[in-house]
Amino acid sequence: MLNRWFTLLLVFTLVLGFAVAMEAQQKYEVTVTSLLHGTPASLIPTYPAGTFVGTACPDDGGSATRRAGEMLGLWIFITHKADFKLFEEGQPARRRLALLSQTGRPFLLRDNLQFNSSVGQVFTIPDSFPPPNGPSGIVLCPGESLTTTVEAKGAYKYLSLAAMIFPTNDGFTGITGVPLPDGDDIVTAYARAYDSGSEENDELCGNIPSLMFAGFPFPATTIGGAGKAPGAACPDGLGADNDINSDPDHPNSPDNDPNRAEGNVHVHPGIRGIGDLDPRVWGWDGPVAKITIKRIKK
Repeated sequence: MLNRWFTLLLVFTLVLGFAVAMEAQQKYEVTVTSLLHGTPASLIPTYPAGTFVGTACPDDGGSATRRAGEMLGLWIFITHKADFKLFEEGQPARRRLALLSQTGRPFLLRDNLQFNSSVGQVFTIPDSFPPPNGPSGIVLCPGESLTTTVEAKGAYKYLSLAAMIFPTNDGFTGITGVPLPDGDDIVTAYARAYDSGSEENDELCGNIPSLMFAGFPFPATTIGGAGKAPGAACPDGLGADNDINSDPDHPNSPDNDPNRAEGNVHVHPGIRGIGDLDPRVWGWDGPVAKITIKRIKK
C-alpha cells in the first residue's frame, strides 16, 4: 500500500513539475533578414540624370562604395495571446501602427501596447531615438539581418513584429500571430510589404520622412545633381516630417481622417514611379523580409 501511494505521489510530482516547466518563461532567438534588392553603385550611373539614388546602404562585398536600396526599420517585437492582432488585411490600421508606417517611429505603439492584457512582452529596437550608436544593426539595408531575443510563457506564445519600409509614404513590413516553436523546431515566416492605408502613395520625398541619423556621413544624391537638403529628399538626413510629432489620439491627427488614402491595411502596390522614386532603384517584388524563430535551450 505504501509503495502504491509513493508511486502516485511520484507521478503527481512529475506531472506538476512538467506543468510548471511548460508555464516557465521561454526564450526565443528571432532573426529578421531583409529580402529587398540593392542597386550596386556600378549600375547607378546608367540611370537618367535627375534619378534619386539615396546612397545610404553599403555596396555588395562590404566596400566603402554606397548603393541604393529600400531599408527596413525601426522595429517593434511583441509576444502575445492568440486573440491579439497587430494588423489585419482589409481592416483599418491601429492608429499607432499607421504612425509607425508613416514615420518609422515605433515608440508610441510600444507604450500603448504595454497596457494590453493580451500582450506579454513588447519592446522596440532601438529603445529610443536616435539610437546612441547609429543605425548599424537596426536599420536593415538589402540583405542585412538583425537578431534579438524574445521571452514568452503560458498563453503568450505568439509573435508579431513590424517596421517601416523606407522610403515609402506609409509602407511597412511585419508578421502577426506567428506561433512560437516547440522543442527543437525552427519556424520560418516570410513578411510581405503592407500599406497601412493612412497616407496617399504620392512617392514624393517631401512627404516621406528621412531615416538617416545625425552623424551618418552618406547624404542622398541624384544622378547628375547635388545632394538634396535634409527634409527635401527621402533618406538623406534627419529631416522634418509633420507626422513624426503627431498625436494619434488628437482629432485632427491625419491618422484619424477616414477619408485619407485607402483607409485599411492591404498589400503594398510597390513603387510605381509617379513621384521622386524610380522603381528600378527602389522597387521590390515578393516578400521583403524573412523571419526565423528558434527556442533557446536552457
